[in-house]
Amino acid sequence: MIEDLWTTYAPGFGGQAQCPAAPGTTVSLLKNLLEGVQHEEQPHAGSYEPSYLERNLVGLHTYHNIAFLEKGVNAEGGVPAWVPRSLDDILHLADVNSAEDE
Repeated sequence: MIEDLWTTYAPGFGGQAQCPAAPGTTVSLLKNLLEGVQHEEQPHAGSYEPSYLERNLVGLHTYHNIAFLEKGVNAEGGVPAWVPRSLDDILHLADVNSAEDE
């Protein structure tokens, strides 16, 4: 549990009076943790080894001024390779389906 998220925007408590949250603040940390929860869906160049947090954080629940981190094994597997990930992939899939219908 992380409390007092409001300090992110309070210079007197180590935060910065700006939005979006500045690097090094608690809200910025939570944004990075959220990216880590989604590590299996992200494109990675070459060999990639997920961090301890990426492997062991399965949920991030945020509310006004408080966040809860949910531990567990984050290894469900990413989105299947056949799912289109770009507009070009979607257009290609549409062309293939159109050609099959003819």
